[in-house]
Amino acid sequence: MSFGLKTFLCLLWCIGAIGKDIELATYPPCAFNPLCTCSKGIPDLGIVQCKNVPFPAIPRMINTSKVFMLHMENNELQRLEPYFFQATGLYGLSISSNPITEIPDDAFTGLERSLWELHLTNNHLADVPSRAIRHLQKLRTLDLSMNQISYVDHESWRGLEDSLEQLILAENSIAHLPMDSFSGLPFLHTLDLSGNNLREIDPNVFRDGMDKLTRVLLSNNLLTSIPYGQVSTLRSLRVLDLSHNQISTMNLAENEYSAGIRLSLDALHLEYNTFEMLQTGSFQFFDVVNQTFLDGNPLQFINDDAFRQAKIRELYIRHCHLDFISPGAFGGLENSLQILDMSGNNLSSIPEILFQQLFSLKMRNIRSLALSKLPKTDLGPEDFLDFGLELENLRISGGNLKSIKSHTFKYVRGIRRLDLSDNAIATIDTDAFLEIGHALQSLKLSHSFGSSFTSLPRDILKPLTSLRELDMSNNKLKSISDTSFHFLRNLHHLNVQDNQIEQIVKGTFQGDIHTNLETILMGYNKIKYIPQHSFVDLENVRSIILSDNQIEKIERRAFMNLHQLRVLNLRGNKLTSISDEAFQ
Repeated sequence: MSFGLKTFLCLLWCIGAIGKDIELATYPPCAFNPLCTCSKGIPDLGIVQCKNVPFPAIPRMINTSKVFMLHMENNELQRLEPYFFQATGLYGLSISSNPITEIPDDAFTGLERSLWELHLTNNHLADVPSRAIRHLQKLRTLDLSMNQISYVDHESWRGLEDSLEQLILAENSIAHLPMDSFSGLPFLHTLDLSGNNLREIDPNVFRDGMDKLTRVLLSNNLLTSIPYGQVSTLRSLRVLDLSHNQISTMNLAENEYSAGIRLSLDALHLEYNTFEMLQTGSFQFFDVVNQTFLDGNPLQFINDDAFRQAKIRELYIRHCHLDFISPGAFGGLENSLQILDMSGNNLSSIPEILFQQLFSLKMRNIRSLALSKLPKTDLGPEDFLDFGLELENLRISGGNLKSIKSHTFKYVRGIRRLDLSDNAIATIDTDAFLEIGHALQSLKLSHSFGSSFTSLPRDILKPLTSLRELDMSNNKLKSISDTSFHFLRNLHHLNVQDNQIEQIVKGTFQGDIHTNLETILMGYNKIKYIPQHSFVDLENVRSIILSDNQIEKIERRAFMNLHQLRVLNLRGNKLTSISDEAFQ
């Protein structure tokens, strides 16, 4: 190996090492214990972190110094001493993963006007330390998640009325919320009760309105119905998370009256409940729901007009058990729906005529569409006849696609991101992408081609002059024409890893054409040598990955004038010969 090559590879290694050091940069050791880190020295310790460092008690030096934030995690602490933090001026305090069962009433004395954030997570607390936190006048965030708390009421938060904005009670053992549990917290904007044992919500738990409350998180409980009435008083509510419960219907709970309920939300999370069907009028109690998530339910059927009463912009019904969708299921969403994602279902059983109706919903505002397991084996222009120019993201993956016809996308010319991964495509007509050449920025064809598709046709990529990202990894490509990428002047990232490519043809990459190219991924192929002028004058290339090929030889001037190159990976090859001046 020549001295120049050794120097070159050494520089690459050093650059990688420096980058890793920067990424892992941390604060220096503390004076009181080198296993802890402090952002500053005595007497102002700044941010102190002690993780996995055993302490019978919090170190004394902390109370004799100024500390901005203190993080104590997994230290085997069993108690906090009264008055211990009074001289620190703490802004943030986090004590987690310690066997602390209670907090002394005077534990936070001295922090009344300084402490903004208090995290007491994953300890052994059985009760809210209400007397200890009562005088923390500036407290904005209180996190008591992952403890053993089983009861809360409005007295739990006395003294925090003028400050508390975020209350996190996730992963406890709360089974009941008494009336007015959170009354008197007018500035609260986030309430997290996920991961408890709630079976129902008291009708009067939010009766005072709580004008600032925008996020209510109730995932991973035991709820069997949507608490419409309970949250209808929350005039500012924007996010309602009811995922991972046992809700099976969108109807009102028994003995609950609608009384004109119409909720408006930014996000409604109903993932992983027990819905088997969405009946007509399922969303009658919603006005606007910008994002609706129904992923992971055992849904088998969506009835006509299930969503009609609501204005939904993004609808996600992924990984359910859908094998049939009524042609009128999305009726009423024509003027609002922009993103529809139904990937990971069993839609292959839809009759052909119903599939065509699904594509003919005339949703001309739809911006993103994802489907999988379709019965069609080809795509053509007729499939998108009734979509509009607003469609920007299209993903049809995990299906049975075998061919892409000419002019397939002529009615959806605005597509910017196209993902056809995980199919069995055997043919792509030369003009398949013609009409989206000016718009398409990302094309993903990973694991897309059938076993007979072993070479990339010369001209199918020719129209894609705006393409920035091309992913053809995990296929069986054996050869790529030297002109396949010559019209991709805007290409930044190329991924052809995990194929069977046997050679890099001279001229595939052109310095005067590929001026924007930054990344070339060609690992896990069957390349045997790197010929002269394979990678020349690529002024912006930063990374070339050729690992795990069968490369035995690198010819003279194979790599030239790559001034921005930072990573060249040749690991896992069979190098026996590197010509002089291989790297210039």
